[in-house]
Amino acid sequence: MRAAVLVGHGGPEQLELRDDVPVPSPGPGEVLVRVSAAAVNNTDLNTRVGWYEGGGWTGSFRFPRIQGIDACGVAGHSLGGALTLQFAADQPRRVKAFAAINPVVTGRVILRAFERLPLRDRWMAWSQEMSQSVLGPLLAGRALDPLREWVWPVQRRIEDFNSASSPTLLHTWNLLTDFDIRPRLAAVTVPGLIVLGDRDINVPNSDGLSAVAALPNARLVFFRGGHTLTDTYPVIIARLLRDFFAPPLLAAGAQTP
Repeated sequence: MRAAVLVGHGGPEQLELRDDVPVPSPGPGEVLVRVSAAAVNNTDLNTRVGWYEGGGWTGSFRFPRIQGIDACGVAGHSLGGALTLQFAADQPRRVKAFAAINPVVTGRVILRAFERLPLRDRWMAWSQEMSQSVLGPLLAGRALDPLREWVWPVQRRIEDFNSASSPTLLHTWNLLTDFDIRPRLAAVTVPGLIVLGDRDINVPNSDGLSAVAALPNARLVFFRGGHTLTDTYPVIIARLLRDFFAPPLLAAGAQTP
């Protein structure tokens, strides 16, 4: 992945823009965020120049490191939507409104056929190696540039698959095998927004439509696009989410900037 890496204390020359930084793998209870923007405040600057050296802050610092913890981005797509719906069902008092983009709502029955596959972890590792060496480069090749609008959602999913750790892949497999959040959605009464791409070939629109049918207070928005709508329409999606979340959050006592 691309990152601005701080290699030591000093001036701006201590920041190196790299394209070969490994993508981190989330552990239990963690999510991987694809950062779209990150703020740089005085704490980041002071850390870089070494103002905190010896004061207790930098005693555990190790270089290289990536700054910009005040970030915004995308935490997953289909599975992010699944976890959003699950959290809304698990913690209804903590949720004032929610949005899910192309969410997985039901499990994938086809995966049950592979549930007892011998040496499943090795088979998954072999699949990932083949994807990294063959499928990934093929999808990223210039020959497919005329079809990039159609290929890009699949390419993004393959990139995520290629960079994930084996435990993450197996956990995702287990989640998708028997997952079905529909019976619990009737209890989620806060405003909900389901956003679907009509060309999504990763998750069928029937998943999102079934969520809308089960939710008592959900709004449905369709876009012409595939699975990664936040890549295709970043500004439009951001405005849609802002306009959707503003009224319920203001009603709950949130303050506008």
